[in-house]
Amino acid sequence: MRRSETIGKLAEALAKARSEFKPVIKDSENPYFKSSYADLSTVIEATKDGLSKHGLVIIQSPGRFIDERKVIVITTLLAHSSGEWIEDDLEMMVTKVDAQGIGSGCTYGRRYSYQAFVNVSGEVDDDAESATGRTQKDRKGSSTDMSTTDGENINPTQVRAFWAAAKQGNKSKADVQKWFAEELGIEHTDEMLKKDFNKAMKWAVKPSEDLTGIAKESVEKVKETQYTPF
Repeated sequence: MRRSETIGKLAEALAKARSEFKPVIKDSENPYFKSSYADLSTVIEATKDGLSKHGLVIIQSPGRFIDERKVIVITTLLAHSSGEWIEDDLEMMVTKVDAQGIGSGCTYGRRYSYQAFVNVSGEVDDDAESATGRTQKDRKGSSTDMSTTDGENINPTQVRAFWAAAKQGNKSKADVQKWFAEELGIEHTDEMLKKDFNKAMKWAVKPSEDLTGIAKESVEKVKETQYTPF
């Protein structure tokens, strides 16, 4: 992380701003994976008033594309009216090197970096789990359990995680079915054993094709059309 010589005023302002942030609610739905998340606009909306009131601003930009590693670099700067600042980069892997793939990587990277800089995370309606005192330990074996115990089938959360990884790796349904048959001897995701989950995730996220051809052109298109200052 890069920073100004002092950050005392910035830190004090951020502490005050955080006390005035609105809840960051996971109110967006991903119908493909049946999951909820707080999108970038929700995070910005929940924090912008508190930041502005205390002289803080976040500036982000998609930077260089590292072709050989297929990553886009997102730079995030948190600045204070005193002139103090902190800045850092986040590298996001791009598995599909076109405008859509790079744009998606930029959006993910901006959201993760923004939340990290202001120290917020999305909240979700837990159906009164917290109010009734149930903890993650109590939910062992439920859809929120991501353990990899041998002999057990993966749970719904792990099923969604696998398909998310498969989409990131640009795998088709036919690719998945073929790999299931050849490597695991199964036909459907919910037949997968937890002992095979890590192996399956590594395969799923690995790009299935050479994606180097149009990287530079795609980056330029993203810069020209995809982003506006906020």
